Amino acid sequence: MPFPKSDREIYGNNPLVEVICQLRFPTILSISSEPPAKFQEEIRGEYPWYEQQRASDVPDLPVTIRDSLPAEMRDALPGLGLAQTPVSYTFQNDDRTRTISLAQDSVAVSESHYRQWDDFRAEIERAESVLREIYAPSFYTRVGLRYRDVLDRGAYGLDSVPWSDLLNPVFLGVLGSRDVAHDVQQSQTRVVLTIPDVESGQVLLQHGIAMKEDDGSPVYVIDADFFTQNRCDHDAAFTVANKFNKWAGHLFRWAITHALRAALEPRTPE
Repeated sequence: MPFPKSDREIYGNNPLVEVICQLRFPTILSISSEPPAKFQEEIRGEYPWYEQQRASDVPDLPVTIRDSLPAEMRDALPGLGLAQTPVSYTFQNDDRTRTISLAQDSVAVSESHYRQWDDFRAEIERAESVLREIYAPSFYTRVGLRYRDVLDRGAYGLDSVPWSDLLNPVFLGVLGSRDVAHDVQQSQTRVVLTIPDVESGQVLLQHGIAMKEDDGSPVYVIDADFFTQNRCDHDAAFTVANKFNKWAGHLFRWAITHALRAALEPRTPE
């Protein structure tokens, strides 16, 4: 197993800033060919805010280059001429802390005020159920569950405590050196690990120091993107998501020391 198993906890000082669950499926053109009015009606009571987005598949071109292209070439490039890039739609709850994103090849739910898995999973199930009812995807080609934790020492009264006292030594790198740790402005480690009880399951783990935009103080980011690209149906997708959720908890609890755990004010879920 990649991380030692441990008991589930909920933190009073929750460092989790975003959770995203995405289900991908073979392209359904009708999703982007017209606004998803029926989809919206099914969720509008809980998700009243709606936006339509269209991201270009090509980088912005300088005006001189764009204007010099033949008309037929401009028309063939998404965002420049007649060709259109796929549309995506977002639906947000009243306080804009939770978002359902719908595209022609995926549905996703993201949450910035995450509390516990059971509540978040219920929102994923709602979005997926409406998707199946209206668009009937044949199967899912990718299941992903991503957790982004931001550890801010100042928020826990640990400003003067070195990272080496707060994190598992395997995460530290140069932060483990008392001589240079205080001079580190930015660092990132990227590794892909196998998840053993999910077919083709993996986690892309990115972690390291970043600087807060407001005051420039350092924070430690743990970004864990669990995924499988193994084809699966509805029931299998949620079985996989449940397993990823458990592994995400094991990973985070393995990453922190007892000192940081205490500062996060853990409690056992009811």
